[in-house]
Amino acid sequence: MRMHYVPLLLVYFAYGALGIIDVTRDMWIKEHLTLSPAELAGIGVWLSLPWTMKMVFGQLVDSVPLWGSQRRAYILIGAAFTAAGMLTLAGSAGGWIALGRPDQLYLLGAILIVVGTVIQDVVADAMSTEVVSRVDDDGNPRPEEDIRADLGMVQVLGRLALGIGILSVAGMSGWLAQFLARETVFLLGLIVPVLSITGVLLIPVETKERRPLDWRIVGGGIAFGFIVLAIGFAGVPFGQEVIFVLSMLVICTMLYFVTREIDPATRRAILAASIIIFAFRATPSVGDGYFWWTLDVLKFDEAFYGILRQTAAIIAIAACGFSASSSRNIR
Repeated sequence: MRMHYVPLLLVYFAYGALGIIDVTRDMWIKEHLTLSPAELAGIGVWLSLPWTMKMVFGQLVDSVPLWGSQRRAYILIGAAFTAAGMLTLAGSAGGWIALGRPDQLYLLGAILIVVGTVIQDVVADAMSTEVVSRVDDDGNPRPEEDIRADLGMVQVLGRLALGIGILSVAGMSGWLAQFLARETVFLLGLIVPVLSITGVLLIPVETKERRPLDWRIVGGGIAFGFIVLAIGFAGVPFGQEVIFVLSMLVICTMLYFVTREIDPATRRAILAASIIIFAFRATPSVGDGYFWWTLDVLKFDEAFYGILRQTAAIIAIAACGFSASSSRNIR
């Protein structure tokens, strides 16, 4: 653990701490919005699209400095999006934002939070390779196996910070939802973007390396975004299925452009990892219908949901500890 890891770990911690609003958001949706579980599942498709555009955000973070900054500025922008999303949800729940229906404001707030999270996640991914020094204290190149071991440990520390963030708010999210107004909990969620920017303001995180902008990825991503918006607003039949196929084509094409100069063995490893990640993320969840059933039929309350989330977070931390132990043994 080193001090220059702190900004990276705070970003991951803040990502996990977003769960502080989860129970409140789900209860508010059921109590006050007119969305059905099927409609919420459809909205989930749209909320996943910013993650599809992650490589485009990565190009911008690596190639387009803002105000002379390639890391700090993007962390601040991501935090601003997250804060705007929290304020939108709070304003809708409290009735002091009336620019649209509550359903529309929920979708706007959720999209803002997702975009902010994706931007910060992209920056964290870039920082996770930069924080590992390639030279020792005397300026001599470090052995490749030591660098690889440290890179692996940074990844474990990042997952651990994420897990601790989830753990720190999991039980609390249930109790806050039970005893505080929905608006108040969303406003408390503003502590999350504050956490993510604290590290970058205290510790320098900039890089001097600037990569050339690949307009094939940026242009293709922008075109994909416009096509998706057109499909959504036009109400094209089987729009979600069309977007799913287009997303896969875009991701595969971008991966080809990004990895074509890498050696074949590494490309195969990246392809295998991509397939595993896609299969994991594409697996359908039980959705909000199950959540509503547990409320209406099983009579679960907010506090009990906090207990369930706390238990899951503890299991995740234990798994991360096992991963860290394995990484040390490999080294």
